[in-house]
Amino acid sequence: MARGIRTSVALLTCTLLLAAAGAEAQQVTWKVALFGPPRAVTMPLDWFAKEVAAKTGGQVKIELVYGEALAKATEMPDGIRGGAFEIGFLCASYYPGKFPLWTVLDLPMFTPDDITVQGRAQMAVAEHPAVLDEFKR
Repeated sequence: MARGIRTSVALLTCTLLLAAAGAEAQQVTWKVALFGPPRAVTMPLDWFAKEVAAKTGGQVKIELVYGEALAKATEMPDGIRGGAFEIGFLCASYYPGKFPLWTVLDLPMFTPDDITVQGRAQMAVAEHPAVLDEFKR
């Protein structure tokens, strides 16, 4: 459940970035590196890719690349930073040294039972200046 919310947060961030990219006249394709096969947690990404294409008139395309074809699960942050792909499906607990603050969301006693409360808590963490600085590094 927590991964789904984290995916939603990442998608919201990407939506804002894509809105700016879609304003340009040229066609843009962003690759999304995913580990594992298509599954329930990645279903929102399929929807997101279709929505982005529809809302930008095909000017912005999201290409979902599954099965660690672009990078291993443990190499996603480095692949993004190095420009191998624009978006990576991240699991913060795979990189505790890179995202120590973000991994607070993986603590078992942190996750509220109410999905709405959980979403608000995760957005609050994602928007915290220290966490934003962590992502920039």
